[in-house]
Amino acid sequence: MAEEEELTKSKFIRHQDQNRDGLIDVCDVKITPAEIPCLDCSPNPNALVDNWKSKTIEEPFLNEKTCVYHITVVTEHSTTLSKPHLEAYADDNFNTDQQDEAMTERFDE
Repeated sequence: MAEEEELTKSKFIRHQDQNRDGLIDVCDVKITPAEIPCLDCSPNPNALVDNWKSKTIEEPFLNEKTCVYHITVVTEHSTTLSKPHLEAYADDNFNTDQQDEAMTERFDE
């Protein structure tokens, strides 16, 4: 009991986190969330979009039609699906899940 009283009388107690909220108890800290800056962009369906085919990976650009930044990445592929997948699609032997999986594989590649 005497030890417990001694602890509560310690001059350091107020500098500890007794309520376990991650903050020193002696401080009344008001945490304000950081402001997330808003883009000064509103989608413009009439905007002209840069020719992405003439861009490189070092030249991102803002598509003002959608207010989204784009970047051009050149790959060895000329289609979003491989030839066997395209043939299966043409023959109606290709379901949506297979399409999504094949396109995700190509994207990840």
